[in-house]
Amino acid sequence: MDGTDEETYEKVRGKNTWKQFIGMLNGFMNNTTSTQVGLSMTILKFNQHQVFEMINFAEKAKFGFVHFPVLLCVGATNKRWSEVAPCANEQLKIETDLFSFISEYTGDLNISSNRLEQIITAIESNGVNNCRQSPTLKVAANGEIYPCPAASASSKSIGSIYTPGIAEGIFETLNGSENNRTIYNNQCDQCDVNQLCSSQFCANCNMLNPDNDEAFLYTCKILKKHYQDAARELALI
Repeated sequence: MDGTDEETYEKVRGKNTWKQFIGMLNGFMNNTTSTQVGLSMTILKFNQHQVFEMINFAEKAKFGFVHFPVLLCVGATNKRWSEVAPCANEQLKIETDLFSFISEYTGDLNISSNRLEQIITAIESNGVNNCRQSPTLKVAANGEIYPCPAASASSKSIGSIYTPGIAEGIFETLNGSENNRTIYNNQCDQCDVNQLCSSQFCANCNMLNPDNDEAFLYTCKILKKHYQDAARELALI
């Protein structure tokens, strides 16, 4: 759900999409099945002002959860990153405010964020973490298996559910693949939280995009500030 009103939603999904969508969603609001329904909103330049409106919308509808996934530099977004992504400072403020809200929230709604989970994992593992250690596999409509929900290129398939014995070999194949590039430079060496960062995040994943320095530096800036804040709070630096 890319917005809580027609104007914002249709900036992302196109004209004449809101009424059909909200008409469908109305059938799930405020009834016995509502708590089984969740909303997901990727924060974009078009909807960044509606993060907390989305939470209020989900609460009033008595939905079970709302999730804020990280914007990935894939597909059309890879080509239009600067048009789609909020500026890094704005994204940082939104996420910081959201994380503070989540930490103090006492309501019934389950609120989650990929970024927050990433930060917690980095802190708990002291930077020794990799998305392949606890993968979320994706099965496409044709049965192809991908090592990440965001992957779609056929060259990144690690097998098919129709292959006999695939279950036994799938994790061996997964562990033998190289998804992420590790980039360290002089700037990384001087970073005070480089021990928490392996640089293996989605903006640096060759499964999703072969090369996008803009997205990498954008993500680096955001994660660095979050890691610094978390490390100071926990007296790690």
